[in-house]
Amino acid sequence: MIASISQSRDITREQLSQLLSTNDSALLQQLYQAAYRTKTEHYGNGIFVRGLIEVSNHCKNDCLYCGIRRGKKGVDRYRLTPEHVLQCCQQGYALGFRTFVLQGGEDAYFTDDRLVANISAVRRQ
Repeated sequence: MIASISQSRDITREQLSQLLSTNDSALLQQLYQAAYRTKTEHYGNGIFVRGLIEVSNHCKNDCLYCGIRRGKKGVDRYRLTPEHVLQCCQQGYALGFRTFVLQGGEDAYFTDDRLVANISAVRRQ
């Protein structure tokens, strides 16, 4: 089954369900080997480390598990300016990072236009 899925690059719901629920050690070993081959084919043996920049800890949601949720008391809220984001990227680049993840809470301040402007500035630099 693993070989046919790998070759066709297609999987049915039934096959996926079977793979996710199996306790068959031989089938699991085949799955691990196929996953490793696919990973190596696409990414080699490299390790990719990305700089993580938290651009805001404002959030409109109130997810109970989250430390920056809307209702959480005592959180010192912030939003990074575009200039500060660029400074973070410059510092990260000097430290060897070549890709960056900009993340934050679901902050309505960051409209599509603001996000595009920030990302474009990082890419230009």
